[in-house]
Amino acid sequence: MKQRNESTETDEQPATKLPGLGNVPDGRRTLEGHTRPCEECGAVNWDFDITRGEITCGDCGLVAEENVPDPGAEWTNRDNGEDRSRVGRPMTYTLADKGLNTTIDVRDLNTGIASRHGMSSQARRDWRRRRVIDERSKTRKSRERNLVKANQFIRDRSGLPGPLQEEAARLYRRLSGEGFVTGRSIAGVTAACTYLVARQEGL
Repeated sequence: MKQRNESTETDEQPATKLPGLGNVPDGRRTLEGHTRPCEECGAVNWDFDITRGEITCGDCGLVAEENVPDPGAEWTNRDNGEDRSRVGRPMTYTLADKGLNTTIDVRDLNTGIASRHGMSSQARRDWRRRRVIDERSKTRKSRERNLVKANQFIRDRSGLPGPLQEEAARLYRRLSGEGFVTGRSIAGVTAACTYLVARQEGL
């Protein structure tokens, strides 16, 4: 009976120099929204713990983010059907509300869809008023309005692929939360975030 000999030697991976971020191994493992090196050790080796909802560095164990929702399918069948996948768009940092809010579509109220489902004219007027209140509540704070403008700038003018748009929007959101955007133009900060993400990826 032949036994397979397993090599115990490990080849060291060559390091790549990223601008201002030190040496990073070429064997990088990234996650959506986490493409930059670890702030603690400089490695790009991210792990996602589904049970804990944490994104951690696979080298030093630094917890980069907590309470991360699982974007995968929710294999719970409540309708006794064969399709058990969860529906709905995934979370995205390119929207101010991360795409998690419910939107009341004006087309559903102004077309014949509402009437066909038995909604009276008074009910449609009430829902139009609720829609206006809902839209205003989403952008009541200046930071939320700025996020809307910044994310639109990144989506429309950055020219980056989708995952890098996510990273740029995530970086802007972080800078905004830490107060670095105050007193600076939205276009200037979003351009800086776009440039930094593109430079790190060698674009």
